[in-house]
Amino acid sequence: MNSPLLQDPLIRGLVDDGTTGQVLKPAQIEAIRALKAAVQKGELRMEPRGCVCGKLGPGKLVAGRDRYGLSVQTYLCECGILYSSPRLDESSLALFYRDYYRPMYMGEAKASDQFFEKQTRIGVGILTRLKAHLPAKGTIYDVGCGAGGTLVAFSQAGWTVRGCDFGRDFLEKGRSHGLDLVEGDAGTLATYGPADVLMANHVLEHTHDPKATLQLWASLVKDGGIVYLEVPGALRMFEKFRPVARYFHLGHTFHFTLHSLANLASECGLELVEGHERVWAIFRKTGQPKPGTYPGVAAQVEAYIQRSQRPTAALRRKLARIARQTLKRPEG
Repeated sequence: MNSPLLQDPLIRGLVDDGTTGQVLKPAQIEAIRALKAAVQKGELRMEPRGCVCGKLGPGKLVAGRDRYGLSVQTYLCECGILYSSPRLDESSLALFYRDYYRPMYMGEAKASDQFFEKQTRIGVGILTRLKAHLPAKGTIYDVGCGAGGTLVAFSQAGWTVRGCDFGRDFLEKGRSHGLDLVEGDAGTLATYGPADVLMANHVLEHTHDPKATLQLWASLVKDGGIVYLEVPGALRMFEKFRPVARYFHLGHTFHFTLHSLANLASECGLELVEGHERVWAIFRKTGQPKPGTYPGVAAQVEAYIQRSQRPTAALRRKLARIARQTLKRPEG
């Protein structure tokens, strides 16, 4: 999984040195070992790819490794979207999420009660955020639903709920709670007809082709319906992830700002209704794709990265105090 780096990364310290951004559980270490073996055997394939906007790059190197010490190069495209290259090809991604992702990400292959409860709390928050934009009742799809806990609040509010995911063991957890969950991608939900709402909580950043994915998701929603998305915010990475190495992940193939996400969505006939740089965003399906415009987004992301790495005023004072104390020490 190694490839030569011709640039120093914009985020200092995130060079391809095999170090991790966190303490790993034994199950995570074993999953990483198994993943590396699968890549070496050709069971999982990495391929060089450009940005979703169509530019082949290379962009500016942002990071040379991910949170697990894997050689994952993340670039900043001039359109403002961050992308990984090389990355798992489309068929390998499905295998990755079925067999490796949950053990590597969480250190467990099955959904715990705590995980399901956490998802349930997240679902309550999403329902609260969406209420002003929703009919009283309807049908909602959850793509990449994990154990499906985010659907519980909607089900209790009288909605028809369905979800899909590649993780078989996690799906079983939700099914044991009476949720209608199917194995596979969003296409598996097409047989049920169009929904009033589709939500994807931290899913789009994992996809092989976000534009094609958004087009598929939009096709599963009625005209005038809602698409709700959450993704890691490229303009919040230093605030939300400590250390920032935890922001980068083999499965995170793309990273967005609210602006770049809204532009990509507009190309898929989705109009931004409300959003935040964290990023969460509410879109309404217009069915009328519009060209995206990305002026200044890349410069904004690069400036944010540079600014976030400067020492804080408190740290500068501490360093100055240490320097003064060092100068006062007698020789010998």
